[in-house]
Formats: sequence, structure tokens, C-alpha cells
Amino acid sequence: MDAKGGLVNASRLPLYGFLVCVVGISSSNDAVAQEIPTEHFFATPPTTDVTVSPGGRYLAARSDTAVRVLDFQTMSPVGRILRDNEYSLVSDYWWVNEERILITLRLDTRRSDRDWPTHTYFAANPDGKRRSSPYQLFRDGERRLGISVIDPLPGNERNVLIERGEQPFYPFTGRSEPAVMLMDVRSRGDSARLRNRQRAPMPFGNLFADRDGVARFALGWLEGGRRTMFYRDKGKGDWKDISSVLGRDPSVTIRPVGFGGDDRLYVLSNHASDRIGLYRFDPGAGDLELVREDKEYDVADVEWNADRSKIIGLLIEGKRPKFVVIDGSDPKIDVLRQAARALRGESVRIVSHSKDAAELVLFATSDRNPGAWHLMDTAQKSLRPLMAMNRDITAGQMASTSAIEIDARDGLKLLGYLTMPRNATGTVPMVVVPHAGPHGVRDTWGFDPAVQFFANRGFAVLRVNYRGSAGFGRDFERAGYRQWGAAIIDDIVDATRSVAERAIIDGDRMCIAGTHFGAFAALAAVAREPDLFRCAAGHAGVYDLALLWGREGVVARHMGDERTLNLWVGRDKAEHRAQSPVHHAERMEVPVFLSHGGTDDRAPVAQTHAMRDALDGAGKTVKTLIETDKRSPVRGFPDFIRGLMDPADAFHDAKDKARLYDEIVDFMRANTRA
Repeated sequence: MDAKGGLVNASRLPLYGFLVCVVGISSSNDAVAQEIPTEHFFATPPTTDVTVSPGGRYLAARSDTAVRVLDFQTMSPVGRILRDNEYSLVSDYWWVNEERILITLRLDTRRSDRDWPTHTYFAANPDGKRRSSPYQLFRDGERRLGISVIDPLPGNERNVLIERGEQPFYPFTGRSEPAVMLMDVRSRGDSARLRNRQRAPMPFGNLFADRDGVARFALGWLEGGRRTMFYRDKGKGDWKDISSVLGRDPSVTIRPVGFGGDDRLYVLSNHASDRIGLYRFDPGAGDLELVREDKEYDVADVEWNADRSKIIGLLIEGKRPKFVVIDGSDPKIDVLRQAARALRGESVRIVSHSKDAAELVLFATSDRNPGAWHLMDTAQKSLRPLMAMNRDITAGQMASTSAIEIDARDGLKLLGYLTMPRNATGTVPMVVVPHAGPHGVRDTWGFDPAVQFFANRGFAVLRVNYRGSAGFGRDFERAGYRQWGAAIIDDIVDATRSVAERAIIDGDRMCIAGTHFGAFAALAAVAREPDLFRCAAGHAGVYDLALLWGREGVVARHMGDERTLNLWVGRDKAEHRAQSPVHHAERMEVPVFLSHGGTDDRAPVAQTHAMRDALDGAGKTVKTLIETDKRSPVRGFPDFIRGLMDPADAFHDAKDKARLYDEIVDFMRANTRA
């Protein structure tokens, strides 16, 4: 690959003492602060994923348009497998065996930031030859039947395990009439060979298979919206309803992570505790038994050993990412320990390895490093720097982020992050950036391009995990339900006041800015506290809770299902009016910047128009950047694709996104001058 984010042909380096050679990363703290081009922060990564083949012979690196294959030892090119049409991008890929790669695509819709799967799959050898298409886009006619790969089946040289069924558009999860079956990756198009069909015991949801490819766990919904869960023993066809394990609390979550070598199902769940922990299903007792949980935070993910027979560690997003070791004797744990010593200050994960774990791909990131891949050969005990995710960003020029703890007015403990601009002298202005969501997501210590952009332009940046954020337990998330414009805003205001008291922050020069719910929070905050901020900016915001329901009380497609929306915002019209910033424009005494790209599936432009009209009607100062006429190039595209491709979000592309952020930072600078 080329020098802009391409692979680095580096010689083998000893495990220690190599860090200064990593391309795109500088450990120096003496770099002179300079204004970095906006495009560098928001550029599309030239590579988004790197994996090693099962036998350790090859590396595969995915971009939006192709999967490139290289020789693991020499880094010499082996082949390039291109997408097969201009309206799709490479979404994912799997090594089926040492000589076969399966690839799937997504539509290049340019509609906000979500993927629209095509359910088109094609396969090729590492050199790009002997290409076949085992499953084609909408090949089942008018019904939106689609598939997803759930297991590449190591050891099966010809087949992968897929789940197939009718799938509604995002954000709905699961499938109607889901079924698990084998797909032959060497078959072609309409002659695709799908065999060994296993049907689900419920009409909607997902199936989960054991290590032998047998569907033995089902999670979904029955007619009427009742959540349900089924399990069956190995080798037996009768499904057992174990839904009672879930209880009746709709905030309970359960995520299967796989079957272990002990033939037991492992899940991440908070059904029996405030926090998400690791559980193992006991078929004899018909219940889930706790394996491990953290005292403060939810478990975010697990680490398996090389053959996926045993979970050896847990990933937890606390103040910083931390890895909890379950089995310290496993060789992968030794690799992580060695890499952590060599890459001090970085969060390191093993993202791919050969079948015997002799060759591994590691990914390292931090608050200042957008990410870089490294290769390890365990026989040589050596690391090789491979590539940086963003070659235009140098960690030594980025700002450091510190975790801070804040007490909300009702005593609730909040975790936030403060990023200070490099080489700042005296007090600095600050921008508060509430995260979107507001539920199911959270702010973390890791690299955030928008945060680093604002810091590079001289602003301190405050992010706060207000009540309702994910990762802090079920009670913490539930505390934010139906509080979008109430207690959540109190948390943001309390955190802002607390940080503004610090000697390094100029409390008289603060703005607040966000996207989607973050935009809602920004405008709700300046309505609640007219004298706290100097300006507010909202991009593609939701400003009226009543509009989330759509016409005649029907859930808008982009918002999800009725059960979830009832949980999050309820149906109380008086409550909606009291909390929605669109109804409090008269209280906004500071300049407001509103932007929208015209097409956004979560926050339609009607929300921004309503907020603009309310501000204009109240005689307030509002600046807008609303562009609704951007079109995707659809010449030659199939007719059934055009409706999803056009119109496009005006700020989807990196260049336009940079233009948007330049407008926002200019607006904030104009309103925070001393």
C-alpha cells in the first residue's frame, strides 16, 4: 500500500526498544503545537481491519473498496480482491481457510453514519482469482431475505455457517423466521448451495450455534412483543423455553458470546445484577451462573484462547480500558503482557491470530493515538510495526485526556473526561460535548477526532457520562429514562460548573455542542442555564420529543420499536413539552448554530427546521447551515437501490465534514473571545 496509511515494509524488530520506529506515532511530548488541517482529523481511514490467515501465511487488510492480501513474513503483495460494483463498499470478510476469503458488502448510502447491508457475498482465493458469488443481493425476490455469517467454521474447508431470514431495516435487530444453515463458499449465484437448515422456535430473533455448528440457543420475541429465550441440549431437537431467566424488567440485556469447550453457553448479562457480567448457562439447573463481574463497571467484551474453547480475559471500559485476566497461564495473556510493556500508555488488544496463535495481529490505541496495527511472531518473540490507522495524525501533537469524577446535585457519581489543549498558557475557553444516544453508548478515554480537533483549535473539551449512559450498570442507565431534558441536563450542567471552577478554565468563555441527542442536550442546557454558556451548536439534532413518535403516535422507523421508545421517553405529552428545547426558545439568550445535511435516518431535518423556526419566532440569534440538495451519483445503479442512495447527507464525506467543523469552531471562537 502507499505511504498514506499503507502497509510498512519493516524488518523484524526485537520486542523491546522498537516503539520509536512505529510509523505515524510519536512518543515525544515536545512537539510544537500547530493547527493541523481539519481534513486530517476526519479523513476516512485507508485501512479499517487487519487479520492473519488461519495458517499464518497471509495478512488481509480491508479498505472500503477492496481486501488486500500480503505475505505475513515478507509483506510482499499477494493479491487484491475488489468490490464488484460502484454503489457498494466492503463491509466485512472472513478467512474460510488458508486459501479462501469470503467478503460481504454494504450500500454506500451516504445517509448519516449507519451501514445498510446488501447481503451480497462473494469469495476468492488470496491472489484474487477463482472468484465466485455464493449469495446475491435480494436474490429471493421482493422479500428482504438476507444472511449474515455467524461462524466461519474453522476446519470446514468449504462452508461457513450463516443465519438467514427476512430482516427489517435498521435499527431493528433480529430476523423473521430465522434459520441457521451451511453456505458453500465455492458455489455461484442462483445455484448457491444452502444446506442443513435449522429453524428457530420463535417467529422473530436470532439463533446461536455451538462449536459444531448446531443451533442451540435462541433469543427473540413472540407475537405481542414478549421477549423470549430458548435452549436445547446437544444432540437433541427439543427446545426448552427458559424465558423466565430474563425476568420482566425491560432494561435487562443479554448477549451470547459463544459456546466453550465445556459445551456450555457463555453470555454477558445484567439479569441478576446491576452490572453486566459474564455468565455460564447451566442446562441442568436451567439458569445462568455468574463467572465474573466488575464491582464498578459493565463487562464490555471477552477474550477467548486460541481455539475458542475457553474465555481467558474480560475487557472493561472504566476510567480507562482495563483487561481482567481469568486464565493467566494462557499464551495469549503472555503476549498481551509483553505488548503492554513495549507499548506503554496504549490500550492493546489481539484482533486476529493464526489457528495456533503463533502469528498475531495487535491493535494499539490511546487518547492521543487513533490506532496502529502491529504484528507478533511468538517464535521469534518480536513485534513488527505494520500501519497507523491515520497517517496524518501524530500522537505527539495530540492533547492528553484525563478522567475526572463529578458529584451530581443528587449525589450520583459521574465519570467525565477533560482534554486540555497542548502548550496552553493561562486560562482557556472550553466546549462541552454531550455524547449522542443517550442510552446504550458512553464516552471513553480513547481517541476521539472531534475532541482532538477542538483541542487543537485551543479549546478544552469536557465530556461527561450523564445518567442514562451505558457501562455503569443497569440502575445508572435506567436513571436517565424519561429524563432527556431533565436530570440528564442537570448532570451536564453540574459537571460544567465543577470543571469551570478549575484555574485552567475560563468559566466566562464556554460553549456546548453536540450531534443527535448531543444537540438536544446542548440546546436544552442553554435554555436551562442561560448565563452559563456563551453559545450552543447542534448538528442533526432531535429537539422535539413528540416527533420521535411520528404521525398518529406510530414509532418513527428510524427510532426503533415501541417498547424501547416507551421506556426512554414515554408518551406523556406534557412531559415531552416540558423537556423539549423546541418549546423553550425564548429562554435561549446566547447565539445558536444549527446544522443539518438534509438526510439523517435518526434525526430528520424537520427537527432542525422546527428548532430554527422556534428561535426565529422568539427573536433569538440563530445561524444555520442546512443543506438539503446533495445527490449521490446513481447513474447505472439498479432501480431498487436508488431510493436508498438519493438524496445523500451533505456532510457525510470527509471533506464536507471538515467544512462543517470549521464552521462550528469559527462560530465558537467568535462567541468566546475575551
